[in-house]
Amino acid sequence: CSEDAVSGHIQLLIPGETVCFTCAPPLVATSGVDERTLKREGVCAASLPTT
Repeated sequence: CSEDAVSGHIQLLIPGETVCFTCAPPLVATSGVDERTLKREGVCAASLPTT
């Protein structure tokens, strides 16, 4: 599995119609998994999406 600018989570947001991460967080956030265990060696966390 490669880590690059195109790997990640895509979510369509239409203001007033669809929900954001606050109302519908990604599955990993709701699954109860400790997010600290998801860190992969050599992957820069600063390049991960934060919105």
